[in-house]
Amino acid sequence: MEQAVVPKPPKKFGNSKALALGKELYNAGSCWICHGEQATGFSGSAPDLRASPMIQSKEAWYQVVVKG
Repeated sequence: MEQAVVPKPPKKFGNSKALALGKELYNAGSCWICHGEQATGFSGSAPDLRASPMIQSKEAWYQVVVKG
């Protein structure tokens, strides 16, 4: 199995309140079922979110996460 290359997160990634809300929504929205509990893709059927090119663009992330 190929190891995911994890890019460096953006310099400003969010405050603790936004991150806590994101975690709550991730778990409540059943995202973890496919992406795994830690969004690593381990035990899930979808890829590691840390290595997703979508995290480099707010617009792309919005289209995938919010719009589906």
